[in-house]
Amino acid sequence: MMTGISLGQLLIGVAFIMAAWGAFAAWKMRSKGAGPAQPPKEINVTHVKIVDIDMPFGSMVAFMVKWVLASIPAFIILAILAAGVMSFISLLR
Repeated sequence: MMTGISLGQLLIGVAFIMAAWGAFAAWKMRSKGAGPAQPPKEINVTHVKIVDIDMPFGSMVAFMVKWVLASIPAFIILAILAAGVMSFISLLR
């Protein structure tokens, strides 16, 4: 007999807690009377067209390295979510 919980069950529990926390936060904001932001009555629209970005090569490489490093936690989170979904699907069989 196995005691404890599996990784899939843990991930499903964490996802449920996060969803409940988000629903609670939304309810709390609504109960305070904070509705959606109203747009201003008069909107001045300015159209902008970007034709060139002048960026030194070294700065561009540094930016791209930071971009890659910043994407690693996002992929980890997506992998955890995918594992949770797969474990949930396997529980249904």
